[in-house]
Amino acid sequence: MNVKQVVEIATLGGARANQLEKKVGSLTPGKEADIVMLATNRINVMPLNNAYAAIVHGMDTSNVDAVFVAGA
Repeated sequence: MNVKQVVEIATLGGARANQLEKKVGSLTPGKEADIVMLATNRINVMPLNNAYAAIVHGMDTSNVDAVFVAGA
């Protein structure tokens, strides 16, 4: 399993497992969006040459820059 698949399992897979895929799980018009913006300028993700790998293997809570719940 590659790191892109891990991110997909955490987002779309989580929505499917909870039978919420019509409401959440992806950034699609009409769906409710909870968005977490991650800081990529921290030492724990350098060098940033693979965003998915950085999210899965390098980032932690210190990389959370902003959180938007239900698009607000």
